[in-house]
Amino acid sequence: MQNASDAVGLDRVGPYSLRHTAVTLMLEGGVKIKAGSALPGHSSIAITGDVYAPATDGTARAAIATLSTALGERPA
Repeated sequence: MQNASDAVGLDRVGPYSLRHTAVTLMLEGGVKIKAGSALPGHSSIAITGDVYAPATDGTARAAIATLSTALGERPA
């Protein structure tokens, strides 16, 4: 039986890698963590935050820019 990743030509990518990528991209795209946790069926938002949403460079830069703006500084 063919799984979803095989069906779209990603035969070397497992379903858990696709799941991780999907949740990470949702969170980086501004989806609230509660929704990012509920969609894949996580039992708590802690799992989503700890396992599926590591801080990427882009996320870290956005966080610093937001803080800089809140403090009245221009982001770099």
